Amino acid sequence: MVWTPQLKGEAFELLLESKIASIKNVRCVTNIKIYSPHLGKLTEIDLLVVTPWRVYCLEAKSYTTSLSGNIEEDRWTGYTRDRSTALFNPIIQNFEHIRSLKYNLLKVGLYLNDIPSAVVVPDTCDISRAAMRFTIVKDISGFIGDLITDSLTLPSNLDTELILDRVYKVKAMYEGVRHG
Repeated sequence: MVWTPQLKGEAFELLLESKIASIKNVRCVTNIKIYSPHLGKLTEIDLLVVTPWRVYCLEAKSYTTSLSGNIEEDRWTGYTRDRSTALFNPIIQNFEHIRSLKYNLLKVGLYLNDIPSAVVVPDTCDISRAAMRFTIVKDISGFIGDLITDSLTLPSNLDTELILDRVYKVKAMYEGVRHG
């Protein structure tokens, strides 16, 4: 599947998942609804990438033209060819996902300390200079490049099967529960 401006939201997440999952020893779990004690409601992780060297939490944004905002701003703007959309700051949103994931994983007996965050956009998206200062805002190619570099430089000491088992337990806890 090749990215086109017609692919939106879920289709972009599927494209991202297929590209990432094609890397050796990488597994993906999508659309994980979890309870956020900070928000007092469910929130949804777009994509969790589980590898023997690290677990990554991704927020996928399918804006094809550009994405702009500052870390300090609550609202960002995403642009496609024909419209602009105000959205909650995806960096803050994904940090909340990570905090909630850690909380829920502890409930099923797993502690993960380091879960890097990445906001991933299509390769065609121009990321504003303010957003780009934060290396966690990446296009698909940039994230995959980092993933491959990490695979070559970081020790492979995580038990991916245990992590996946616990992630699926957490995911099952909230299956069928309405989001938001």
